Amino acid sequence: MRQVVLRQPWVFKTDPEQLVRIFTEYGEPRKLAKGYVFHHGGEQGEVAYIQKGLAFFRFTDRFSKNRIFAVVPPGGCVGDLDVLTEQRVNVVAECARPTVALFVSGERFRKELSNDMGLMTT
Repeated sequence: MRQVVLRQPWVFKTDPEQLVRIFTEYGEPRKLAKGYVFHHGGEQGEVAYIQKGLAFFRFTDRFSKNRIFAVVPPGGCVGDLDVLTEQRVNVVAECARPTVALFVSGERFRKELSNDMGLMTT
């Protein structure tokens, strides 16, 4: 499976309106430079909705080489995977080019998801 993902990174689809609503209601707009790395850290991680630009998820392999396995175009959410589990995950979210995004805190994101558990399956 790992080889399939690394040869053809997963490209995120546009997120459903119910999820986008979290960012339009509570999000803080930010302009991000190419190379911006989203804050990691259990409960404090960042989650953002990409309005313009491009981001990706990557990890460092055992040879210290960065591997991109998912691409997030405008209309998709990106951020710290730790936010959902509140546990550290060896994955980094980074901007591939200058990006404009709406940010919410990990706490807000989890609270809104818990109010509508159907979002977890969309």
